[in-house]
Amino acid sequence: MKKKMACAVLTMVMTTAGAGMAGAGTVAVDEATLQALQEMIKKQQAQLDSQAKAIAEMQKKLAARDVKAVSSAAPAVTVKRGDKGGLVLKGSDAVRVKLSAQVNRAVMLSDDGHDDDVFFVDNDASSTRVNLEGSVRATEDLSAGGEIELEYQKNASNVVSMDNQSDDAGVKKRKLEMFVKSERFGKLTMGHGFSASYTITDIDYSGTNLAGYSFIGANGGGLKFWDKTAQSYDADARVSAAFNNMDGLGRIDRVRYDSPQFAGFRLGLTAGEENAHDATLRYHKKYDFAEVGAGVAWAYTKQGTDNEDQVSGSAAILFPNGFNLSVAGGRLNRMRSGRDDATFYYAKVGQKLSLCPLGGTAISADYGRFEDYVANGDEGDAYGVQLVQKIDRISTELYLGYRYLTLESGDSVKDYDDISSFISGFRFKF
Repeated sequence: MKKKMACAVLTMVMTTAGAGMAGAGTVAVDEATLQALQEMIKKQQAQLDSQAKAIAEMQKKLAARDVKAVSSAAPAVTVKRGDKGGLVLKGSDAVRVKLSAQVNRAVMLSDDGHDDDVFFVDNDASSTRVNLEGSVRATEDLSAGGEIELEYQKNASNVVSMDNQSDDAGVKKRKLEMFVKSERFGKLTMGHGFSASYTITDIDYSGTNLAGYSFIGANGGGLKFWDKTAQSYDADARVSAAFNNMDGLGRIDRVRYDSPQFAGFRLGLTAGEENAHDATLRYHKKYDFAEVGAGVAWAYTKQGTDNEDQVSGSAAILFPNGFNLSVAGGRLNRMRSGRDDATFYYAKVGQKLSLCPLGGTAISADYGRFEDYVANGDEGDAYGVQLVQKIDRISTELYLGYRYLTLESGDSVKDYDDISSFISGFRFKF
């Protein structure tokens, strides 16, 4: 606009000068005429500036109206990868939906002293599953949401045995629940899912749980001990029955409360179906010298016509150099005559390493003693070694584990063969 005005003035001056030259042969412009021209230019420039400002304000109003129209429509969904795998779908700042899944397949070779076989299994230490989570933040303090998690295990590693080498259990529910959470007052969860005491004996920073941990029956739990005296399998002496790590009430229909964390401590309470309930106290904190975690739980449940309660827990420590230790233990009070209380003790030592560019490597060795589970006087010993190799670029973990089990019966007539098992497989998260 300024360039056009300058050109107009220049044209007028040139025209006036031309006219003067044509008429008189000379240009005669006095000082008053020049001042008048300058005043006219200033006024026109002010008008142009005012118009430009008005146009800019109008453009802002139009843009704001367009944004409001777009925001009033259905929110656009953005998709990104979650920090721990899966997809996060975000409709707005208040709505968050996460879809994730994993596949965990393995080969298990077992020898019970009488027979041996190869099983192609789904590793029950971390089963094949699909998870859908949704949450809405109502205020800065209050949020609500729900979770659906289903698993499908073809030949679950804790079920297969020498006389049941193929098992198709179908789809099972793991979580069908909703929650309301306050940062100040804690979290209330209702539906089918974890009791507060579930996994209380699984606190473990070794990174090798895929290959073996305190739940001895995760791999080979369906195997039965061979009684050399009777020359038959003992139907009551299954690995899962003889080596129970008392990891709480499991997954049940319940109402659960978890308190906020205070100085590293968190309280958990459960009231569930069939008069099952529990109380837990957990601790977790990272210090400069190590990461520390611990938990203890009391759980009460009804087994048939009998009542039982148990106290169990675990603790673990991880040092900056990768060296780690974990311990677990528990006591089951059977509350019925004729049966001794069952107990177990467990320990693991591990090391996390950086041996190759694929990802972290974790190795460990563990031992557990389990007493009075199948019958009074039973003593079971579990020995194991584990290795897990991460392959970060393809979100996969490869693992290898070995487990050696002995069971000495309180019945002097029974004489069990030992059981040994290898398991090797992979878990892929997406």
